[in-house]
Amino acid sequence: MNGYFSLIAAFALGVATVSGFAPFYLYPIPVVTLALLALLWRRSRTPGQAALTGFTFGMGLFGAGVTWLYVSLHDFGHMEPALAVLALIILCAYLALFPALTGWITAFRHFRASWAWPGMVAALWALAEWLRGTLFTGFPWLTVGYSQAPASPLAGFAPVIGVYGLSLLLMLSAAWLACWLEDRQNRRFWLWLGSVWLIGFGLQQIHWTQPEGEPVTVSLLQGNIPQNMKWQPEHLAATMQVYAELVQESPSRLIVTPEISFPLFYEQAPQDYLALLAEHARSRQGDLLIGMAERSSSDNGYYNTMFSFG
Repeated sequence: MNGYFSLIAAFALGVATVSGFAPFYLYPIPVVTLALLALLWRRSRTPGQAALTGFTFGMGLFGAGVTWLYVSLHDFGHMEPALAVLALIILCAYLALFPALTGWITAFRHFRASWAWPGMVAALWALAEWLRGTLFTGFPWLTVGYSQAPASPLAGFAPVIGVYGLSLLLMLSAAWLACWLEDRQNRRFWLWLGSVWLIGFGLQQIHWTQPEGEPVTVSLLQGNIPQNMKWQPEHLAATMQVYAELVQESPSRLIVTPEISFPLFYEQAPQDYLALLAEHARSRQGDLLIGMAERSSSDNGYYNTMFSFG
């Protein structure tokens, strides 16, 4: 296959993979895109070409899937547009190194000739995703196992093996499909793939948790305060008024506000205001969780904290 065409195809496959995640939930698409990626790896002339294919796939996946960071960097971080784009490209390039490494290893001839190649591809992919979510505090965004929630039969494995286990099974399914595309006379891959997905469907029928005690009503409040207004001092009173009204109108026993819903430190919040909200929670025999920042007396830092009242 023409090298340039392979790179274009890999980039497009990466972009298409994003449709498996929320809000699209088209879970079969990642199976197909990863299968075609694995097929490109098998047909690569050298491990270097496979690594470049994996890198290009990653640039498509993360380029399409983390564009929201531009809004954070430019709109709210006030970074210059060119610098925000550059920072995003550098991040995507770093994240794309992990599928590149997977492709590089799996394309070695003695790996490619092995009957266990699908399992090795799946294990290496899951390991690479775990490393991506761990190194340098990690960035687990777009871990492919998440694309199978909530409707895919593979989601039945989630309570047993977690998201990285789902990534392994998803890539294993894709690698089996790639092997079948390369040798369509060999139908054992469909038997293995069907068995895994059938077991996943069976696991979906199990109720892993059971409710205990009386149901508890919960209100998740959202003041819808624009981020460009939230931190402006002249809007603080209006913000706190909005949440006071939302809390007092809520009939629930557990009331939860967003992360740093009050843009101030805890000691800056009016105590009579907090007492009023806490009294409402106590009147419902419940609890109120408010997100605020908290200063640390030990290291002069501050923390993103949820305070409990009621």
